[in-house]
Amino acid sequence: MAAEGCHTRLFNPRPLVRIALGFCLGIVFGEKSKGTWVLWLVCLFCALAVLLLFQRRYTPLSFTLAILYGMLRIRLSHLLDPSALQALLAPAAGALHALRERLLSITDLLFYDAAPLLRGVLWGDTAYIAAADTQAFRIAGIGHILALSGLHVSFFAGALSLLIPPGRPRLRFALTGAFLLFYCAIAAFPPSLVRASVMTLCCLGASVLQRRGDLPSSMALATLIILLCSPAALFEVGFQLSFSAVLGIALLLPPLARLLAPLPAALSQGVGVSIAATCGTLPLTALYFGRIPVYSLFANLLLLPLLPFSMIPAFLAVLLYPLSPLLAQTPAFIAYHMMALLRGVSHFFSALPCGLITLKARPSALLCLLFYALMVLCSDYVLRDRRFKCVIAQFLLILMLFCAFYATIGA
Repeated sequence: MAAEGCHTRLFNPRPLVRIALGFCLGIVFGEKSKGTWVLWLVCLFCALAVLLLFQRRYTPLSFTLAILYGMLRIRLSHLLDPSALQALLAPAAGALHALRERLLSITDLLFYDAAPLLRGVLWGDTAYIAAADTQAFRIAGIGHILALSGLHVSFFAGALSLLIPPGRPRLRFALTGAFLLFYCAIAAFPPSLVRASVMTLCCLGASVLQRRGDLPSSMALATLIILLCSPAALFEVGFQLSFSAVLGIALLLPPLARLLAPLPAALSQGVGVSIAATCGTLPLTALYFGRIPVYSLFANLLLLPLLPFSMIPAFLAVLLYPLSPLLAQTPAFIAYHMMALLRGVSHFFSALPCGLITLKARPSALLCLLFYALMVLCSDYVLRDRRFKCVIAQFLLILMLFCAFYATIGA
């Protein structure tokens, strides 16, 4: 009976994902809508909330409620004055800013000409990176390492896990949570870093509760936390690129892992993650920037394994410097030369011919949505057989070709 019930569903259900999707749709609708109808929206929200309490099958109502609350949240964010909250948090913000400036100055003292890149890699400060380096990283397709994200969180969380006995999940969760909160505060809570921190803590919390971790639900929870605090973040390019990369990994990594199974485990994992993340960000990269890095996959496979050997020693050196400048020299030496190697290889990739394809016509939003629909169809979350998926995939590909042709003609 359970197997039969599974085949009657089209998607593997994720309640938190539905709520997050409804909340995002509500923010979009609320931002695009005009008029003073907030009071009516509040009344409808309260009525549905009361109705929801008396329903056992509340999935459709919870989705509708999430849409309405998203509309209400974005409208109220335009009406409320945040100055009072900012004044309340001013002392803590001032202390964090002073600490951040101190860490940045230590980074400058330790790493000389590599300091601008390490300021970006460690603390998210890209203001002093040379234009040539920025261009090289962008053409090579590794510009994302300069934005604090899941890559940085995974390295730090992995390093902390090596210091904590595997049989102490509660201690690992507490220490990792404290460190990530400190790191997010120093970096001024960028959405990509908050998203990665919440997802990492969800995975660690699942081990504490002896439950299986679920990447889509963790991503949905991170989305809700960020957008509840700042609904306007949904329209920021960095937020969308960060979540689209994780979305690509969540959707495509399992089928890619099966295809790459003949390869060694470490290689297949690295190739699968790089391909999935690239597919996730490809539509938005083309939409917002109008260009596609050709060597992105190869550059990421070669350079990302080098990054933790530069980032973690650099972080350790910055922390050790106030205690003993002499002790900080060894990790600083390692970090400096690894960053020099990473920089040199990125310039090599950027100097290769045809490293960046500039699109004559940018894809439409509809074409991007069709691409993501195709990714969802290829994932394991669609509970249909291969024949059904092939038929729908052909239909989506035809629609994508029509959209691309129309965009080319319009250009």
